[in-house]
Amino acid sequence: MRLFLGLILGCAITIGGAYVADNMSAGPGVRPMVNWDVVAKNIGSVVTLARDGWKKITGCRLAAKTKDGTRLVPSSLPASR
Repeated sequence: MRLFLGLILGCAITIGGAYVADNMSAGPGVRPMVNWDVVAKNIGSVVTLARDGWKKITGCRLAAKTKDGTRLVPSSLPASR
């Protein structure tokens, strides 16, 4: 358990250190060490992948709503839900 905590803490400190270093070196013509826009896009896709995987593992088949408010019910669920 301490190993996993150490890995998570080490990753957080490394990422936090890179973020702080990028913000401290702000100036004209200075490029950041990390392209944070790409990092945010990649994190977003990883989170979506993890959510979809979790839903698949747990068998979550809740009805979804579209933008106009209609319900999308999977074929395995009765429409009255």
